Amino acid sequence: MRAALDLSNYEGSVSPDEVEFLRAHAAQVAAGCIVEVGSWRGKSAIALAAGASEIAEPHRPLVYCVDPHRQAVGVYGGRFGPHDRPEFYRAMLRAGYAEAVALINLPSAVVARAFAEPVGLLFIDGDHTEAAVQADVDAWTPHLLPGAMMLLDDALDPEVGPHKVIARLTASGRWRVHSAVGKVVALEMVSGA
Repeated sequence: MRAALDLSNYEGSVSPDEVEFLRAHAAQVAAGCIVEVGSWRGKSAIALAAGASEIAEPHRPLVYCVDPHRQAVGVYGGRFGPHDRPEFYRAMLRAGYAEAVALINLPSAVVARAFAEPVGLLFIDGDHTEAAVQADVDAWTPHLLPGAMMLLDDALDPEVGPHKVIARLTASGRWRVHSAVGKVVALEMVSGA
């Protein structure tokens, strides 16, 4: 049995159980890369990279972290910006995953339009407004491989975007909840839908 990944000394809002949930899902990626939308200072990216590192070469997926690191105020009042970028790099170096991740400092929709790799796991944790979450889902869903999971953070609060978008996706019959830990929900596409 593998030891739990201790990220208590890293900044981020994912709990230890959510870290393990992300790590476990990343370790199951059978093909394609991993895309994280919204990386802030890298805690969840480390969890994804740790899971990906359990996959043998040459099939080990790269973790693409998409975060513009531009000035913004989140739905819960958090302040984000360029000052977070060096902290992201420091976290990757300290955790030993600097070569396992690729930070893309552009808005999600811009990256998705030009993205050429198939995606085996998508983790959405960027702008939590309903419109932004829906835009991330719409932009990245075409890149998902069959069987790929889509995870969303902060999915329990009915007042913010992830919860509302998940409700719409599951009501459509095209997606269903696969699993959830804490405030992170994993969705899977319904085959044949």
